[in-house]
Amino acid sequence: MEDGDDQRTAVDVPPSSADDRMNEGDLIGVDVGGYVIDGELGRGGMGVVFSATHPVIGKRAAIKVLKPSLSNNPATVERFVQEARSVNQIGHPNIVDIFAFGRLPDGRSYLVMDMLEGESLRKRVKRGPLTIAEAIHVIDEVSSALAAAHAKGFIHRDLKPDNVFLVAHEARTECKLLDFGLAKLLPNATTSRAFRTATGAQLGTPDYMSPEQLAGTGKVDTCTDVYALGVLSFEILVGERPRRYSDGTFELEGKTVGEAIIAKANPPGELVQLVEAMLAYDPKRRPSLTAVSAVLKRARTAVPATSVIGLEVSLPPVRVNVATPPTGSPTVDEGPRARPSQPPVSHQPFSYPPVTQHPPPSLRPPSQPAPSTPALRPSGVGVGSTRLGVAPPGAQPSRPHPVVSQSLAEQRSSESKTWLIVSVVLVIVLGAVLAYVLFSR
Repeated sequence: MEDGDDQRTAVDVPPSSADDRMNEGDLIGVDVGGYVIDGELGRGGMGVVFSATHPVIGKRAAIKVLKPSLSNNPATVERFVQEARSVNQIGHPNIVDIFAFGRLPDGRSYLVMDMLEGESLRKRVKRGPLTIAEAIHVIDEVSSALAAAHAKGFIHRDLKPDNVFLVAHEARTECKLLDFGLAKLLPNATTSRAFRTATGAQLGTPDYMSPEQLAGTGKVDTCTDVYALGVLSFEILVGERPRRYSDGTFELEGKTVGEAIIAKANPPGELVQLVEAMLAYDPKRRPSLTAVSAVLKRARTAVPATSVIGLEVSLPPVRVNVATPPTGSPTVDEGPRARPSQPPVSHQPFSYPPVTQHPPPSLRPPSQPAPSTPALRPSGVGVGSTRLGVAPPGAQPSRPHPVVSQSLAEQRSSESKTWLIVSVVLVIVLGAVLAYVLFSR
């Protein structure tokens, strides 16, 4: 499926009506939720995103306005409200902030959210794969946002590069997770109710959906987001999504997932096996997000350090995702950027204890046994210490700098010579005094 195509959801999205097209451009200069709309940022199947400014304090904001034809659908409005409710209950720096919800006089619903300066991860990947350091940075921040959502009882269910936004700061790039409109509340969560879908309805983007999510019959839980994170990780390392068969196995020109990654990049072995584990067919074999974070810390030590953390991003007008990627808007593309050279890294396998479960053959090299992952604990299970964590570095004995050592040696040598001369002089003086006393008698 090409980027920008409408994805299947539980709510039928009707084509834009004449009323929709007439009303989409009538908000320029209008006060919406205390902000005056001054431009259009992007549009998609659900609505339009505008830029706006507070007339008194000058704060910039992005306003997502639902299409009139969808604002009359209670289920769609419920999903729209759920997005605002979810992100505010989670409250995480790597999740876009939505701080107002309302309705226009004509009945259209809207959300007011942070204005983001940067570009989507989708647009960044179109210029080529990320470097290893960049990929680790993105995976780490996205997994942190997902972990916070899971801790509050929410599953995102639609993780993909379109829903990750790269915000450019002066010294670093920050990742923001967008679009919690498909978020589902876990059964045991105590947070307020979430949007409920019809039984068997398929929500999400098929290319990033887990096997159990695609089947529509399996249990969809935190492991589903981990699988989507694995697909995203593969894509930013390789530069393209892994092709899959209808049964959930991968078509990678005869290669395993790990071999396909190594053929395009040179990541540490731990990172390769982490992506393989996240893409395990069996949800129970996927790592928890705590284990993902531990592996990323270890993998980060195997890549060259950089003075500026994050990614270089172009700065066209912000494009906030509206359920489906915006189309028909001008974009700014600075062309491909050269990737910094990476030193070769040995691909050492994890030292896992043997287990009895094995993933399908398509997920591992035929010449290697199935990697067992007890330390990569299943999502939703409490994680204590893990063998995949970064062990504290051993105490290193302090060694003086060679130049300092040489200076100390020279100083000691000089002191020794001085004492030797003084001793000789004293011996001569004492000998002379003794001789004078003896011969003066």
